[in-house]
Amino acid sequence: MATDVKQDKSLPYPPKSHHTSDPFLQPFLNPSFDPVTYLNTSLPPLSLKSPMPSNHNAVPLSDLASQAQTLLSQLDAHTTRLSDTLTQITDDILRSGGRMSYEVEMLRGEALSLEELLFEKLAEQIGMFVPGGLQKEGEAKAEEVEEKKVKPVEEGGEGSEAKTVAKPQDQVAGGEEPESIKQLRTLTLVRERLDSVIKVFGDAMEFSFPPSEVSVSSGFLSVSAPEPGSDLQSSEEKGQQTLQKLRDEVSGLLNNKQDPVSGIEKAAERIEQLKKLATVWTGTAEEKGRTRFIESLAKMVEDRHRELLRELDARKSEAAATATASQQGRGGGSAAVAREAAGEAQAAGFGLMSQLQRLRGGL
Repeated sequence: MATDVKQDKSLPYPPKSHHTSDPFLQPFLNPSFDPVTYLNTSLPPLSLKSPMPSNHNAVPLSDLASQAQTLLSQLDAHTTRLSDTLTQITDDILRSGGRMSYEVEMLRGEALSLEELLFEKLAEQIGMFVPGGLQKEGEAKAEEVEEKKVKPVEEGGEGSEAKTVAKPQDQVAGGEEPESIKQLRTLTLVRERLDSVIKVFGDAMEFSFPPSEVSVSSGFLSVSAPEPGSDLQSSEEKGQQTLQKLRDEVSGLLNNKQDPVSGIEKAAERIEQLKKLATVWTGTAEEKGRTRFIESLAKMVEDRHRELLRELDARKSEAAATATASQQGRGGGSAAVAREAAGEAQAAGFGLMSQLQRLRGGL
């Protein structure tokens, strides 16, 4: 089969089926096939009895008859083979017709089941994601027709006639979307919201919490440690690793030496994400423990914020003391230089101070 395909690509008229891939059948694949031209091309010309023949390829009548008989035998063989193939394909189609009808009926039943599931059983759940719920195509068109009939004519006379004539033109110009496109847009919206819900619950599954923190936050004392190899111990270890990973992440953001303000902002954004994620456990036994852990992370950010403010105040005090000492050492003539140095120090810390003030308001 692979060899036939390669040969088909090199032929002037590629066959549409391997049944006609024989090179002998190439002339018959030509859309402009002419039987007379085919016979004139396949058979040599007849030699007439004349002293000077006009064509050197001409053959006598006996040779021409022999070649014509050979050509007819080949055509008859191919005709018989293709007729048998056509008969076999027709029988296969007739035999598979019943199976195709059965499969079509199965698809029809599944489509009706899906319609019943969407418009009846899950109508209330779909209405939570799609305002107004799903509507069938026939029902939607019927509602539109009723609205057009019930809608009264506000203005009479020539103005109303002009509006009546202009309305279909506006609809054609606007290009009203088909109902299938509206349904596809609705399904796309449902899929996006489902993906967002799946992502939230996926993040929630990764935010595991140790059972010991849950018991402490609930006010119970743990009498004995979990047995080695138990499911409780594996949950405890996984939860402690998750909490330590989050602490390390926030601590790494706060220890940004190049841009400390940006590090504090990113750490605050990460804590806000954890607060939103913690709403998944609202009303459960883990709510207090998770809230306490997130508050401890927020306290780290606040401590780092206060520390940065103290560093800024110390830097400004040092710059002011340096300027005062320089002024006292050099006398009154250098007062302008001292004021200039103090102004530069204040300008250098002004941008950082404004960012810290804005960050303090957010915290």
